[in-house]
Amino acid sequence: ALQAIRNEIIASWVATDFRDEKDIRNREGMWMFAKTVDNFELALRGYIETGKLAKANLKAFDDRRGIARIFG
Repeated sequence: ALQAIRNEIIASWVATDFRDEKDIRNREGMWMFAKTVDNFELALRGYIETGKLAKANLKAFDDRRGIARIFG
């Protein structure tokens, strides 16, 4: 989905006239939107990776608790 959004931004950017003042502002807006998509993807990947780490930590904690019950 993020790549599709990037493709749309690029297609819109290519369709602009770099000499037209209005299009120049539109191009700047498209650049900001593209950076927002990049930042969103980085944040999303971070949350996913953090979630994976948290899940692994919780599993390790539960495993240690289970061992403690057996030998405790």
